[in-house]
Amino acid sequence: MIIDASTENLIDKLTGTAVVNGGYASMHLNGVYGLTQCWKTLSIKGCRECLDKASMDIKECFPSRDAKALIAGCYLRYSTQNFVNNLSADSRNNLLLPSRVIAGVIGSVVVSSILCFLIFRRWD
Repeated sequence: MIIDASTENLIDKLTGTAVVNGGYASMHLNGVYGLTQCWKTLSIKGCRECLDKASMDIKECFPSRDAKALIAGCYLRYSTQNFVNNLSADSRNNLLLPSRVIAGVIGSVVVSSILCFLIFRRWD
């Protein structure tokens, strides 16, 4: 079945990419979507070993159209449905919005405090 070959190829690419990419990878290949992630506490070797185990486990699910492997240390999922949130540049910029709001509020409080201090100091 074509999904087996595409999925196996995707899983192999995901695990290899995640190991060299700080423990995370997401991609799609021939209509199959995948995501994998290692815990930050794992070494590169530990991440590779965990993902190898997860990929062996998840390949037992073939020819399923969706499967997940959760092992202490890593996570691997594939699906024929797009479950991966591909962030565009605009979306990534929106992630900074809460930080900008907080910075604006703090800046306003600081400016207001300085103005109040200067006004009260002038009256003394």
